[in-house]
Amino acid sequence: MEKISAAEFAEQALNASEKFYVLDVRTEAESRLATIASDNVPLDEILDVMDTITNHCANMRTYILCKAGVRAEFAGYDLEAAGAKDIVIVEGGTSALKDLGLPFKSGVISLERQYHILIGLFGVMGIIYGLYLDKT
Repeated sequence: MEKISAAEFAEQALNASEKFYVLDVRTEAESRLATIASDNVPLDEILDVMDTITNHCANMRTYILCKAGVRAEFAGYDLEAAGAKDIVIVEGGTSALKDLGLPFKSGVISLERQYHILIGLFGVMGIIYGLYLDKT
């Protein structure tokens, strides 16, 4: 198992001539906030899908990341024990990748945006109440 920095990962991913696999072992909630990975399998679920993962990444370089690198390392040991080859741990994980300014996909509406939506709904409800329901 190899360990590389976030900067090395970014360089290797951008300059890759062969197909590679990125596995995120953070929780689903963490992954929804921001992801850069091909797949998300939380560390506590790795053993349940070990065969599928090792078969999928059998012929390609596999980068494993989490928020800081610790869970990724545990997952890497589990994958190697199951027979996976060419496993690479991204040290510093997504925190280090964010510090480099790499683009992440997000599947969650930010808290600030949720607040604005809620305030807007209260405004619309006030207008409806004033126009149709308040006949005093």
